[in-house]
Amino acid sequence: MFIRPIRFLGIDWAPLILPPKRRLETLAVVHFMFLWVLLPIFSTWVPFYILFFTRFWWVMVLYLSWTFYDFDRPRRGSRCWNWYKNHVIWTHFADYFPLRIVKTADLPPDRNYIIG
Repeated sequence: MFIRPIRFLGIDWAPLILPPKRRLETLAVVHFMFLWVLLPIFSTWVPFYILFFTRFWWVMVLYLSWTFYDFDRPRRGSRCWNWYKNHVIWTHFADYFPLRIVKTADLPPDRNYIIG
């Protein structure tokens, strides 16, 4: 079922009626954009605001204390969230981009490679 795009102001916009699979793919990309664009801003300015401009500054002091105490944990191999790494949202994210890996040659396993 092909639906024509909407033309407005000389721009072809995406149709409003899309299959649910395409909506999930778009939602996965929006989720990724939130993680890599907006979340760093929030995680920088919200603690700063709480620490200096609210009466809950003590919560941030406890949080910063825990952060310094637990600083080396990821390097030791802890805090791995397998449920998040294997979440279906990453499948939808990959399906949003029409890319596939095609094997064209056998590579010896005893060597290092940079693939990009």
